[in-house]
Amino acid sequence: MDDAGVDAMRRIAIELDRLGQEVSAARHVLDDAGPNCREETVRRLGHIATRATRIAAMVEREKPT
Repeated sequence: MDDAGVDAMRRIAIELDRLGQEVSAARHVLDDAGPNCREETVRRLGHIATRATRIAAMVEREKPT
């Protein structure tokens, strides 16, 4: 694997870690179930969806032809 491939894999791994952090944060919001739980959960799910879309695009760009 060349340096560009390694860099791409590193960026994808970083994004996956960030996605995991967003999921964990959403889980904490649901566990707390405070008065703003619904709004905060919707906001967090939006972040998760955005990150997942970004990761999918990165993987698609790096797919061998």
